[in-house]
Amino acid sequence: MTVYYANGAAETVWENGDGTWRTSGGVTYYQGTDGILRARGAADLYTYYPNAQPQIIGSSMTVYYANGASETVWENTDGTWRTSGGLTYYLGVDGVLRARGAADLYTYIP
Repeated sequence: MTVYYANGAAETVWENGDGTWRTSGGVTYYQGTDGILRARGAADLYTYYPNAQPQIIGSSMTVYYANGASETVWENTDGTWRTSGGLTYYLGVDGVLRARGAADLYTYIP
């Protein structure tokens, strides 16, 4: 699978068959429940494109589905966000917008 360093550089890793992942340089990583691959003495690798500086939130913003498709959402007066289809989402501190029964929306390209 393709994973990313904190600076956004991509790396391909291969599964070793024991739940660990190997880089082209031979470093073995373990994947945490948070989706981050870690190895002693090596930089963390992310299963999503990391965005340390989320976009500035204004009255509207572009968000992304897990498959990379984009959607524009608009802020409601109560701090929630609505899609063009009328769904209301709540923005978590992790940059993920969630609505009951709907796909998560991300402020970064996952």
